[in-house]
Amino acid sequence: MASGIDSILVGEVWREFGMVAKFDGSAIITGVVNYYLEALTGPYAGKWWDDANSQTAPWSSSPVGNPTEHKRDGNWIIKLTAPGPFQEDIMYFEDAEESGKLHVPGTGRLLRGQIEIDEAELERLIAEGVRAGKARVVLGPRATVPVSGLLTPSPRATVPVSGLLTPRPCQR
Repeated sequence: MASGIDSILVGEVWREFGMVAKFDGSAIITGVVNYYLEALTGPYAGKWWDDANSQTAPWSSSPVGNPTEHKRDGNWIIKLTAPGPFQEDIMYFEDAEESGKLHVPGTGRLLRGQIEIDEAELERLIAEGVRAGKARVVLGPRATVPVSGLLTPSPRATVPVSGLLTPRPCQR
């Protein structure tokens, strides 16, 4: 059973939400949709991210609605000011809300900040995954690396990843 907690990389700045009208299920494509992010643990627990003031006073004691932009078909995005609010091992709650309360509620997500993995740790995880018979190794929320066909059938096989992986943007 999944924990319901998504990982988010430290430094991530793009967030996306789909908005659906509660009265007829259609995509919300006009109006104002705000993004909310609350720190649940760590030094800012109970405070809300204020992107407009991120360079001077990024955390507020009251909820802050950060404006988003409609992209297409009810999908709304926000690019948070770099380096963004996410810190390693801190728990967050994020959601988006249409200002007239016309949306279907329940879009919130629990997030835990994580740092990117270094090459040595990646090699160890791939080797563990191969020994456990897993077909692929998850590198994070955006990428996977298929390992079938890369290895000789040896129980002690390892995969040197130097030069094998080229980061690519997530494709939907």
